[in-house]
Amino acid sequence: MRLVLAFSLWVLTGLPAAAQDAGTADRMIAAFEGWMVAKDAPRGTLAIRYKGRPHSQTGVGLNPNTPMEMASLSKAITGVCIAELVREGRLSYADRFADLVGRGPDISVAQLLSHTSGLKHDSTQSSMVGWLNQPMDRANDVLDHVIERDGPRKKAGRYHYNNENYALLSLVIQAVSGASYQVACTDRVLTPAGANAVRSPQAGAYLAWGGWQMPVDDYAAFLTHWFTPQLDPFTRPNAKVGGGAHYGQGMLFRTFRGGHNYWHHGALCFANGPNIGSFAVSWKGEWSAVAAYDICPTWDVMRDLDATLSGAVFNDFARTHIGWWFDSGRWPVAIP
Repeated sequence: MRLVLAFSLWVLTGLPAAAQDAGTADRMIAAFEGWMVAKDAPRGTLAIRYKGRPHSQTGVGLNPNTPMEMASLSKAITGVCIAELVREGRLSYADRFADLVGRGPDISVAQLLSHTSGLKHDSTQSSMVGWLNQPMDRANDVLDHVIERDGPRKKAGRYHYNNENYALLSLVIQAVSGASYQVACTDRVLTPAGANAVRSPQAGAYLAWGGWQMPVDDYAAFLTHWFTPQLDPFTRPNAKVGGGAHYGQGMLFRTFRGGHNYWHHGALCFANGPNIGSFAVSWKGEWSAVAAYDICPTWDVMRDLDATLSGAVFNDFARTHIGWWFDSGRWPVAIP
């Protein structure tokens, strides 16, 4: 196992949304298909939406409606589910995990959402390979690891990406909703967005932090329904991660000209498979794209997909400027 569940922090997702352009979607599809060939990716799908409405889809070696592994894009579903429980008055961001669940660390819901809980070594990175192809949810196993570790945590309030945070959030959701995580979040988050999703047969043991499976346009429906231009992400728990970007509610985001761009990468990579990557991005709620593909992505591979789609949306502006942005050091790559 080389890389499990990832996100990235790059300049391209911070660029402004493109003006409406009849050729934008065509460029995005051509760019994605060319990227698939260049990366020797055998299969993949892409869904494009414009202002929240379905626009175009493509599949390489697959029907575009094939259910795909969402990997770490699953975290945003968990984040929105928490936000809905707060809206319902069942939960507060200031509530403490141990009080809600009855055991575990003294960490707030807000700290878990923003990866500022101080939880140290991510136990899921070594455990997940043993949980492949198992239907049972393993969030309680993660909590057991956290409790057994019983050592000093990293400084609370400092951002540190860790799957354990979102595993514990699923236990909060179960405790306050009175339903399973899957039922609670399907009813509150996916069904209202018109998104059809299931527990992955392969990765379902880590549902809350990396185990949802659905066609990419269904994830795009979720993304554009909940991460709208009207949403102010600063009203919800978030943490600075560098380069003007923030992390909150399972998504990275950046402010631009009165709006916000959202994005996240995901990966599930194991020695004997599966090896998949995923990517979701929304530029100020105008153009949005969700991709999933059957290769284990390195950071360079994920960056190149980001560059490819952004270059298509912005008609190659991003590509002609990418070297300067990276050389300037203004946009660090953040690795979990």
